[in-house]
Formats: sequence, C-alpha cells, structure tokens
Amino acid sequence: SDSRWEEVVYGNGRFLAFGVGSDEETLVGAFSTDGKVWKPMTLPSLQPQGSIYAAYGNDRVVVVVNYTNTALYWDLSSKN
Repeated sequence: SDSRWEEVVYGNGRFLAFGVGSDEETLVGAFSTDGKVWKPMTLPSLQPQGSIYAAYGNDRVVVVVNYTNTALYWDLSSKN
C-alpha cells in the first residue's frame, strides 16, 4: 500500500506494524502471524504529528504517537 510504515514489533507470535496512511493524516496498523500475509487493524482516529514508536513487553504492545500526547496499547496475552 501507499502507507508509510514506521514501526514493526513482534510479540507473542504476532508482528504488528504502524505507520501513516497515504493521506499523511491517518494512523494505520496491520498485523501478521507469519510476516508475509498482513491484515489491517482498526485504530483510533489520530493524526500523527511526528514519529511513531512501538515496543513489546509483558504481553502488551505500546504505541506512542509523537506530539499528540497519546499512547495506545494492545494486550497480546490471548490469541483471539
């Protein structure tokens, strides 16, 4: 896609990728269990105003969207 992917993390058998949509105004995300086939994730409507950072630890992925004072997290302890 025309999205600009900025971060990829791996945890609990899943890859998660985060970036900015082709409109340059939308936070986008996708996940994969094999790193080849990716499915889009539904994310809150945010306009990234800088870099996007992601980290995995303790069965959670934390995503920080720079300059928006916003952090998101996903609990990966279950595979649902």
